[in-house]
Amino acid sequence: MANLVSLCTGKSFDTTKQVVKTNQIIQMSGYHDDRYVVYNILSTQFGINYQLINLRTKKFGQCNLIQPLSEKFGIGYYFNNTTPEFMDAFEVCLLKSEAEQNRQAEEEERQAEHKRTEELKIIGRERFKAILPSNAQAVIIAEKRQNESDTMTDYYGHSTTRTVILGFSTHNTSVNN
Repeated sequence: MANLVSLCTGKSFDTTKQVVKTNQIIQMSGYHDDRYVVYNILSTQFGINYQLINLRTKKFGQCNLIQPLSEKFGIGYYFNNTTPEFMDAFEVCLLKSEAEQNRQAEEEERQAEHKRTEELKIIGRERFKAILPSNAQAVIIAEKRQNESDTMTDYYGHSTTRTVILGFSTHNTSVNN
C-alpha cells in the first residue's frame, strides 16, 4: 500500500485508492488554478496515476494524488466531491488528439532548434580556426548567462546563452601567480 502523509496536516492519503473517474474534470489550486480532465487512469506499483489534459493549454500532465475540494488545503489537485463535473468521451478524444498535435509540434520545434544550434556550432568552429593565432596559449572569453532560478522555491540555476571571444593571450594562466 502506498501512503502519502502531509507534513502540514498530518493526514494520510492512500494512493492505491481511485478517487475520480475517467473524463472527470478536476481543479488545480495554485499557480494558474487550471482545470484538467482525467483521460486515463493507470494502476502502478506506486499507486494510482492519473493522466491529465490541461483544458487551457491543451498539454498533457499527470498526478498521483487528487483530494476532495471540501478538504482543500494548499496547492494541489482537487475534485468536486459534491457535484462532480464530467466531459463527454468524444470531447475528451478531441482534446487528447489536439494535445498530441501540440506535443508533436513542440517536438518538431525542439528538433529544428537543435539542428540550427548544431549548424551554428560547425560555423563557429570554422571561424574560430580561421581567427586563432598560431602563438595563442589561451583564449579570453565572456559568457552571457540566463537566470533560470525559481523565485517561488530555493532552486537556483542558469544556462549560458552566448559565449564571446574577447581576445587571445600568448601566456598561459600561471603567468599571473
